[in-house]
Amino acid sequence: MSPKNLKDPKAVKAAFAKVLNDFTEEELLEMEALAIGHAYLSEAQRIMDESGMLRKDLAERMSVSPSFLTQLFRGDRPVSDYHKAQLAKIFKVQWAVKAVPLVKSYAKARSMSVAAEPVTKYGRAGSAKQKAVGRKG
Repeated sequence: MSPKNLKDPKAVKAAFAKVLNDFTEEELLEMEALAIGHAYLSEAQRIMDESGMLRKDLAERMSVSPSFLTQLFRGDRPVSDYHKAQLAKIFKVQWAVKAVPLVKSYAKARSMSVAAEPVTKYGRAGSAKQKAVGRKG
């Protein structure tokens, strides 16, 4: 893109689209594999935060070096099924996998997203019903 085109929003948008969408099928699959592994690590980090466990403690329990664990969390190394099994055993959890349809558009994905407010047994937090229940108690 030439410097003259930097002032043309359509040209800038097209250039970004080309850069962001110019991946081979193999590269896309590799990125998806890393994202799947990261989902497990994200859950592991949440559990660690709740329990106060440090990464060095997790590395010790997995019998890996803290450096190796850092590489996993950074996405420099893929998370193997063996690592997922180790995490499940350490945290005493069972991983739940759910297949959901692919969404091609951002707008559709937004419409399918879950509620931002937590849902309680009395309804959504901040709802009229929840506020009424809160006043009574």
